[in-house]
Amino acid sequence: MHPLISLVIPVYNVEKYLGKCLDSVAGQTYNNFEVILVDDGSTDGSGKLCDAYAEKDSRFVVYHKENGGLSDARNYGVAKAAADLVSFIDSDDYVTEDYLEYLWDLMAKFDSDMSCACCKQIPEGGSVSLNHDPCTEVVLDPGRATERICCTSFGAWARLYKKQHLLEYPFPVGRLYEDLATIHKLINACDKVAFGDRKIYFWVQRNGSITHSGISERQLDIFWALDGLYDYIAEKYPPYVSAASYRYIMETIDFLTRVYSYDNWKEQRKYFKLARQKALPHLKAACKRDEASYRFKAASLGIYCGYWLYKVMFESRKLLR
Repeated sequence: MHPLISLVIPVYNVEKYLGKCLDSVAGQTYNNFEVILVDDGSTDGSGKLCDAYAEKDSRFVVYHKENGGLSDARNYGVAKAAADLVSFIDSDDYVTEDYLEYLWDLMAKFDSDMSCACCKQIPEGGSVSLNHDPCTEVVLDPGRATERICCTSFGAWARLYKKQHLLEYPFPVGRLYEDLATIHKLINACDKVAFGDRKIYFWVQRNGSITHSGISERQLDIFWALDGLYDYIAEKYPPYVSAASYRYIMETIDFLTRVYSYDNWKEQRKYFKLARQKALPHLKAACKRDEASYRFKAASLGIYCGYWLYKVMFESRKLLR
C-alpha cells in the first residue's frame, strides 16, 4: 500500500485561482493522501472556498490562522501533517493528476530521501500543452543535487520531502525568497535525491505575485538569500561553488528586470548599483558554466559595464530575453 502523503497548500487571497488548484489536487491518481489547507488570514472568499472543499471531501483539512506570510503558513502546515512525507503546492498554481504518484514512484524507485520533478510556466489565463516523451530520471548525492537545482529550479513545489527534514530546516519567517534560503539545506539532509524531468507542476505567472511585482526594499531579501546560498555551498560543496555563482547572476538578472520596469530612474540607479555590487564577484565563474547562454553572458556584460549599457540592452529587449 502507498504511504500517506501530506500535501500542504498555503492560501492567501487567491479566490480567483484556488478552485482550479484544488480541483487538480482532488483528482490525484495517488490513493493515500491528505490535503492541509492553511488559510493565512485571507480577506477575500478563499477561506470559505477551502471550507467548502473540506465539507465535500474528507481528505481536505482546513486551518484558519492570522496572516504570517508564506513561510509561516508552510511551517504551520508541516507541523499539522499526519504523514512522514510532505509536498507543497502554491494555491494559485495547479498540478497534473499524477503529481503525487510520480513523486512517490521516483522516490521509491531510487530509495531516495527526496524526489524532484519539473514545472511548466503558464501565463495567467494561458492553456497547457504537454508532450509525453520518455523522461530522464537520475539519483544524485547532495553535492551534485545542489549543483543541479542551482542551475534549474529552486521552488519548494514539485518535490516530495521527509517531514523530519522540514521540521529540522523550517522556512524563514518574515523573509521573501524563502525557497532560495532553504532548499539546499533540505537537500544536504539527504543521502540521495532523485530527479525526474517530467513536468507535473504548472506555475502560473500572475500579475501581483512576488516574482512579478515591482521593486521594494523587502525584495532586497534576494541578496540575503543568495549570499547565504553561496556561503553554504562554498563551505559544504566547494567543487560546485560556481553553480552558486550561476544562480546568483540568474536571480540578479531577474531582479534587474523588475528594476528596469520601474518608472523612477533614480530608484532604478539605486537598485542597479546595489545589485551590481553584489553580483560582480560572481560574474566570471557564472559565465564559465556550460549552462551560460549567449543572452546570459550578454546580460552579465551589461551588469559589468554599468547602468546605462544595461538600460539600453533592457530597452532593446533582444539581448536580455
